[in-house]
Amino acid sequence: MHILITNDDGIHAPGLKALFDAFKDKHDIWIVAPEREQSATSHRITIHEPLRAKWVTVSDDMQGYAVDGTPADCVKLGLSQLIPQKPDWVIAGINPGANTGFNVFYSGTVAAAREASAMSIPSMAVSIAYDTSADSIEYTKAAQLIGKLLEKMSQHILPAGTMLNVNFPSVPVNQTRGIKWVRQATYHLYKVYEKRADPRKKHYYWMGDEKVLVTNEQFTDVGALENNYIAISPITIDTTDELFIKQMTRWDWNH
Repeated sequence: MHILITNDDGIHAPGLKALFDAFKDKHDIWIVAPEREQSATSHRITIHEPLRAKWVTVSDDMQGYAVDGTPADCVKLGLSQLIPQKPDWVIAGINPGANTGFNVFYSGTVAAAREASAMSIPSMAVSIAYDTSADSIEYTKAAQLIGKLLEKMSQHILPAGTMLNVNFPSVPVNQTRGIKWVRQATYHLYKVYEKRADPRKKHYYWMGDEKVLVTNEQFTDVGALENNYIAISPITIDTTDELFIKQMTRWDWNH
C-alpha cells in the first residue's frame, strides 16, 4: 500500500520514526510533517502566509518533507503538490499523550487524519497516554500493532467521512488488555491555569496539567484507557445533530 504519515510533533519526533520503521518493509511510505511541533493547533490551516516545504533527511533510511505549517497543512499540501499519487491510507502520530474525549477537537494529530478523511482517504490518528514518571514511551511496539491493525482494516471498507482515533493506555503494550471499539467521550478535561508574575510584577497565566477524570466505565475512549485497553473510536467529520433536526422540523415556525 501507499501510506502518507504525518504528525503534530514535528518531522524528527520519535513517534513518526516508529511508524516509518513499522511500515517501511511492507509499504511505500511518504512523509509530510511539520518542521517543528504543532501540538494543539487543531484544524488550523495557513492562508495569509506562504507555505514552504523542504526535503530533509531524518535518519539513514528516512527522508521526507518538513512543512512550516500545521498538520492539516501537511496533509492538504502533501496530497496537492508533494506526493506523486493519492495514498491508500493517511496515518497521523504517534502522539505522546492521549487524544480522547473533547481533546480530539484540540488535537493536531486528529485534525491531520480528519483532513484526509474529508478528502475520502482512509485515515487514523494514533496516540499513547503516558505516565510522567515513566522512563520512556513504547513507540516501537505500538507502531508494530498499528501495522497489524492496518492490514486488518484494509480488508474492509472504511465509511466515507469516518476516521479511526486509536489511543494506547500508559502501560507497556504487552500489558494491555486488548482492543476495545468504543465511542468518543464528551468529557472536557479541564486545564488548570497558574497565575504568575513576571519580573515587573505583571500577571500572566501558564497552562498546567489537566484534571484527569476517573469514570469507571469501559464504553468510551477515556474509560477504556483507564482499564488498560487500546481504545479505537470511529469518528465522523459530520457533526450534525440529526435528532435535533428532526425535532426542529416539527416545530411551528409561522407563529
